[in-house]
Amino acid sequence: MTTANTAAATAATTACIGERINHGDTENTETIMTFTRARENETFSEYETFQIITCYKCGMPFGVPQHWKKKRHEDQGDFYCPNGHIQYYSKSTEQRLREEISALKRRVDLARDSEQYYRGRAEKEKRRAAAHAGVATKRKKKLDRVAAGVCPCCNRTFQNLAQHMKTKHPDHSP
Repeated sequence: MTTANTAAATAATTACIGERINHGDTENTETIMTFTRARENETFSEYETFQIITCYKCGMPFGVPQHWKKKRHEDQGDFYCPNGHIQYYSKSTEQRLREEISALKRRVDLARDSEQYYRGRAEKEKRRAAAHAGVATKRKKKLDRVAAGVCPCCNRTFQNLAQHMKTKHPDHSP
């Protein structure tokens, strides 16, 4: 058998039977195709569900396996029509809204965590300021008493506090 005869014999033994199921719009039109191939004493049947896609640019309809189309929807990967025009599926409105809700939840959580952090920090600063105020008040009282002539070491009153400090408490630093 010559090469031309073999090709003709193969073409003659391959049959494609298509049944078109229309669901209303071209995007959801399905064609179920049955391929029957016969080789010498062998028959092979395969069933595959194709979904018809129409190119947005040239309008050419072409079929792709259902599982492949589902994968393209999920990964938003590029594909081409038979005329070479690039195609892709963008995220669905539902998918975009879910992602937006998720992002907003993360922002709310971050804001809540930031609020708690800054509230805690403000409380800490309040306590610190109160402690410093207490120390300052204590020092001011001590200075007022010293100005009135009261010794800061022995709490006695003197006319000449400077002379008393020099003679009785020489190692005291103000």
